[in-house]
Amino acid sequence: MYTAVILGIGLVIILALLFYKRSWKEESPRPHVEPTYTPSAPVQLVHRLCPHNNVVQRFAVEQKDSLDDHLDALTRKLAEKEGKLRISKSKIRETQNEIDNLHAIDHHVRQKYRDVMESLRSDLLNNETECKRIQDQIEWVSHRRAELHDEVRRGQKLYGEATLKLANNLANLQKVRELKVTDKPFTRGSNESLVQRKEVHIPKACSVASSMMKSNPPTPEPFPHFNM
Repeated sequence: MYTAVILGIGLVIILALLFYKRSWKEESPRPHVEPTYTPSAPVQLVHRLCPHNNVVQRFAVEQKDSLDDHLDALTRKLAEKEGKLRISKSKIRETQNEIDNLHAIDHHVRQKYRDVMESLRSDLLNNETECKRIQDQIEWVSHRRAELHDEVRRGQKLYGEATLKLANNLANLQKVRELKVTDKPFTRGSNESLVQRKEVHIPKACSVASSMMKSNPPTPEPFPHFNM
């Protein structure tokens, strides 16, 4: 009598476990399989603030317009992976508790639960590896963004210094030109008047001399209109 009661209770427990396992599989959402990208070469990111310095990223990631957008995408992806990691840990704890509490189940059911545990542990390891990889990417992108900000500040500083130096050189050049103009106004005018006088009188003397050479033979007397 006592043995029959124990067997009946054991049978009820086994049936309840099988029913619970079936309902748990039907209600549990299917894991979302993300497409894997296997690029043949690392993705090249060119920052818009520093287009002359190409940045070749060391990780195979999706290409974004800027490092800020890429960092936001990695942060969202890390949060999603951490959520899946927490769910996997919770399922492992629940399954382990069920295995510890069910001492009367047969070997077949126990082996199935062990297989489930191994699968969950494998998913947990994959999620931890993925989280570590995304954290490394976030750290590298943050470091590179800080370097680009430093380069931008350094470029702005050099540009300001060059602009100030150019303005000083232009001011000094303007002062030198003004000093030259104010120091020699009459000398330049006298030279121009002398050139004008030469240009006016020399052609007349030449024309007179040529006409006299054609009409009369050369004489030792000087020309009266040629003045130097």
